[in-house]
This record gives sequence, C-alpha cells and structure tokens, in this order.
Amino acid sequence: MRAQEPEERVVFYFATICAAGALVWMLPHRWHAVTLDTAPILAGVGVFGTLGQLAMTRAYGKGPALVTAALSYSGIVFSSVLGIALFADALPWIAWLGIALIVAAGIIAVRLQPQTRADPAPQVRND
Repeated sequence: MRAQEPEERVVFYFATICAAGALVWMLPHRWHAVTLDTAPILAGVGVFGTLGQLAMTRAYGKGPALVTAALSYSGIVFSSVLGIALFADALPWIAWLGIALIVAAGIIAVRLQPQTRADPAPQVRND
C-alpha cells in the first residue's frame, strides 16, 4: 500500500534530513564563504538537484520500484559515456564491468516485471 504523500513533501523532508546530516558531518571542517563566483554554481546545484529528486520521487511513486531502482543507475553509464566523449576519459576494466552489471540489472528488472494485460473491451449486445 502506498502512503499517497505529495512528492514535494517527500523531497522537502528528504532534503531537510540530508542537510542536517551534512551539517553534522561538516561541523569539524573548515568552512568557506560563498562568493559571487560560486553563488550561481551553488544555486544551480540546488535547483537541478531538487528537480532531479522530484523526478526520482515521482518515478518511484508511479512506476514499478524494481525497474526504477535499476534504471536510476543508468546515470552512471551516461556520465561515463559523456566523460569518454567530452574529456577522453579512459575507464579501467572494473568500470566497464560495473557498466555491464548496471545494464544487465536493468534488463533483468524489466524482464522480471509481470506482464499486464489489458482487459478486453466489454461486449456490446444489440438485443
């Protein structure tokens, strides 16, 4: 049974708990002030991170969780491909093995989903 919580509320509490945990983790470290150069980057990370979390929360709420979880790791594959294409990254064999496992898990997750069959259209009788 699903809780039917609004996605915005789930993301708000997730972000709040993560921020509190990060604050505790960062307390013993040296802090740096936000400058005019870094403020747009920080705002971009916040905006796009929030949008991504909203999309992920909606995906888990609307679709099959197993498929969503397996396919969410495809971001690692896409970022690896972009790293190769844009920055000439050279991936070690263990990274290629990880990519293969991610792709295989996605395929298996999709295949494990039960096939839903549409109900046949009701028969209309002309008596």
